[in-house]
Amino acid sequence: MTAPSVINALSLLFFIHTASSFSGAASSPSSASGPIRRVVVVGGTHGNEYTGVWCIKALDHTPPTEYPSLDISTLLGNPQAHYANKRFIHTDLNREFSAEKLTNNDPSAECEQAATGTLDDECLLGSEGLPLTVEALRAKELNAMLGPKFGDEHPATDLVVDLHSTTSNMGTTIIIPEGDVIMAPAAAFLVHGC
Repeated sequence: MTAPSVINALSLLFFIHTASSFSGAASSPSSASGPIRRVVVVGGTHGNEYTGVWCIKALDHTPPTEYPSLDISTLLGNPQAHYANKRFIHTDLNREFSAEKLTNNDPSAECEQAATGTLDDECLLGSEGLPLTVEALRAKELNAMLGPKFGDEHPATDLVVDLHSTTSNMGTTIIIPEGDVIMAPAAAFLVHGC
């Protein structure tokens, strides 16, 4: 998948969402607040997956200008793991976005893994002096920047596109919420149109 493919899919998503919000068609939960305006493309959630990092660098180098009302920005998901060329430092970043983990300010259970040897480094200390893993800290930072993911407050970001790659022979794989009338056409476009 190339950066232009990502831009084309984002453009299609913007138009589908805008059209559905004007026509009153059913759409994803985020559409209740209006059309998608702010999109963040994330690469490097897993530090050893380089395709997403390449895509966000390409988007930074040549930002899309076709749709001035669509604000597309990029983010390196797990910088420490990326620079270490490891999938993660302590735990899989994707597993740190549950409501329980994002709202739990007592990460001692996560660092109990360090005591049993399942984590290969020491846990970091948070602002209260409590131990946090690199990924737990990063998830809380990302939630503060892009979210909140849970609660009544409207998120700062309308859509997060998290790019991954694999060494498995899977072809183009897109994971979207089941029954999402906005994401399904965008995913179909990526699979069949790019």
